[in-house]
Amino acid sequence: MSDLVVRHIPFEFDGVEFIWNRANPRFAVAMNVLSFWAIGLERYLVKTMKDADTVITDAAVRREARLFLQQESVHTSCHRRHVKALIERYPGLQVALDKAIAHYDVLHRDNDLRYLLAYAAALEGTFTPIFKMIIDNRASLFADGDARVASLCLWHFCEEVEHRSSAVTIYDHVVGEPGYKIRSFSPTMRHVWRCHRMLLREFSNAVPGARELCSRPRNAFATVPVRQQVSMVRQVFASILPGYDHDNQPLPEWAATWFDHWARGEDMTMFYGARPDTAP
Repeated sequence: MSDLVVRHIPFEFDGVEFIWNRANPRFAVAMNVLSFWAIGLERYLVKTMKDADTVITDAAVRREARLFLQQESVHTSCHRRHVKALIERYPGLQVALDKAIAHYDVLHRDNDLRYLLAYAAALEGTFTPIFKMIIDNRASLFADGDARVASLCLWHFCEEVEHRSSAVTIYDHVVGEPGYKIRSFSPTMRHVWRCHRMLLREFSNAVPGARELCSRPRNAFATVPVRQQVSMVRQVFASILPGYDHDNQPLPEWAATWFDHWARGEDMTMFYGARPDTAP
């Protein structure tokens, strides 16, 4: 079990650029994909946790599920602010948002609770190694970018690491079939990848000049050392195996720094990155 805290960060994104990090434009596009995708995904997670709440019989697991739901709801709200600002500049991006939401609404509608929880557990279980790699390489990925988007993403990643075992705990309590979760991993990843490809296509259609960035397969993490990328991939596959201890994995040390600054009441809306130019 984890000790989750629901934090409300008053992010604002008025006038934010689509390529919010010109030093690393492919990574900027990848994080824009994250914002649109997160709205659909986390809407799905919230609905699934509400479904699970009706069958959870352990008080501690129920508390975990409700706090997990609350954190995901706040993430959705903040990413909506980022996406709303992008849609104001590029109205065609509304199609991307609508399709991302529909992608997950259909998933929730067409599957039983066992699969919905397996999807959540298989996916959320991969996030700690992925986000550790990103947080550990924040200087090359975020430092030159708009601090509003950089701070949004890093806050989200820190909280994903914080609730790293929540979805697995809920799955184990309600379903408790390790083999089924393993079998669910491949369809889960295919479903995620279809959504990501769709978002890139819609970005190409809606944002002038974005087609090349969105259409050619390039590694958005090219600035990350290859050995760290390889280690991350190994950990992702290990995360679905029985006996993998999600609570006791290498964590990004900087996450503790973020939590400490938040606990001191500091403004976290532009905690990391380059402050946007406010000149007229």
